[in-house]
Formats: sequence, structure tokens, C-alpha cells
Amino acid sequence: MKYNILTVASKAYVPFLDMFLNSFFKNGNIEDLEKMYIVDVDLEDYKDRLYKSDKIIYLNSGEKEAYSGVHSWGWYNNTSQKTKFLYQLLSAEEINDPIILIDSDVLILSDISKLIDTNYDMQFTTMSEGSHVGASGIRIHQIGCFVVCKDKEKSKRFVKSWAKAAEQLKIMNRLKPHETPAMNILINMIEKKRVDGIEASVRKVIREEDDLSDLKIGYLDDKVSCSDRSLYDTTVTLHFKTNGGTQNGAFSGFRSRIGEIKCYSNKLRDLNLQEYINMNLLSEWIKNFNR
Repeated sequence: MKYNILTVASKAYVPFLDMFLNSFFKNGNIEDLEKMYIVDVDLEDYKDRLYKSDKIIYLNSGEKEAYSGVHSWGWYNNTSQKTKFLYQLLSAEEINDPIILIDSDVLILSDISKLIDTNYDMQFTTMSEGSHVGASGIRIHQIGCFVVCKDKEKSKRFVKSWAKAAEQLKIMNRLKPHETPAMNILINMIEKKRVDGIEASVRKVIREEDDLSDLKIGYLDDKVSCSDRSLYDTTVTLHFKTNGGTQNGAFSGFRSRIGEIKCYSNKLRDLNLQEYINMNLLSEWIKNFNR
């Protein structure tokens, strides 16, 4: 099946984007890829040093790098580009094939397009270990690191509401992560789950304008579509996820996150992360970005 990819990367994520691109063009399904869209948050000349392909299109966000750790204002600003540009791509007349929204801090191990299920309008990644209550106070079951948009019009309506819910959470909660909680609020609303507190207040804003009841959603196991620093036989993408705080610098975060991989798979036990890293680029990034 033909498909497109959308991801967002800032200057602080250059080493992750380097690994993402190198691993995709080594292990992924390039033949069926229409385009890979990368939202450029102040990447500057670094993008000239990354893997090149005529299938890669950089979209200028117009934003400056302001990252100062996970859950910082700069981090929030970067992640908020996801819904903005996803909506733009879903609105583009020339794009008709499914769009996979994926985080840039992942390693691609095999064909991600095989996860697209044509029985659903959209697919979301579910936490296999249950759920947790995030800093926003919303219980998180699904995570926003891997989302499939198959039905263009229905997905566009969802993404519009997603951005609106995230903005409402921003107003109510000030500086906290909003993207994933907002997504969970909408999914809970579609699944008709009872909620209260902040989530109920956000729902009222969404319900006034948006009807998502006809959206057919499917779920992907995070051990498959976006495994958190753990390798299983079924893992398609390895996510260098962190729940760290704003005190972690970009380099210390990168170093610790790629150094904490657990392997539960014999076939992936010999995975060598260094083969996906441009060491010259990494050295230059460390010198320039962390001075």
C-alpha cells in the first residue's frame, strides 16, 4: 500500500532524526513511500548533512529552537507542530494515500506500512502495560508517537478537534504536555467512556462543534508500533522515549535514551545502534548545540 510519513524535528533532535532517516532508508519500505514530510523546527544547515532522498520534503515551521528539556515550553512548541502540519497535509488535494504520523526519536526496524489496517479510519498506539495519569491529570491509554490516518476527511475532523482540545488543555493547565492527553480525551469521547474533572470540561468545548461519532478507530500494541526502549520479536519501531524533566539537556538526554535499550528478542539481540549514527554529524552537533 502506498503511504506517506510525517514527523517533526528540531535542532535538539538532530541525532535522533539522523538515526530515524538512516534506519528508515535501510530497513523501511521505500518503494511504497510516496513522500516523507519533515517539519523543520530550526534545523538550519544540519538538514544538509542528513540522509538525502527525493522522497524527503522539509516543511518550514517558521519556529525557532527553544528546547530546554522534555516538557519545557520549547518541547511543547515543537510537539504542537504535529497537529498543525498533519491537518495541512490532510487538507492537501494532491495527497490521497494514508499518512503515518510518527515521532522522529525512533529507530525503524522494518516496514511500518504493514501496520496500516484498511478496516479503520484511524489507528492509535495503545500502552501494552496499561495506563498512567500524566502531568495534565488525564489518564493516558494511547500515546501519540505513531498514528495512522487512512480516511482523509474523517482524520481531518479528528485532527482539528485534537488541536482544539490541546489548546484548551494549555489554557487550563498552563505548561504541561497537552498533545497526548488531548488525543486521549477525543478517543474516550468516541468510545463513550465516562469522565469527569478537566477531561469533562474539555469535552464540552469539543462537543459544541465537532461530531466524531462516525470515526472507526483501531489500536496498535506499543510493543509493535512504538516500543519504549525495549525490543521484542514483533517490534517495528524502537522509541527512545523519556519522561524526563526540563533539567535534562539535549545531549545528556540523547546519550541516556539510546543507552537504555532492553532486548527480549533473539532476532534483534545483535542490533547495533552505532551503524545508524553519523558520528561526524553527532560530534559537530555536540560541539555546536551544547556550547
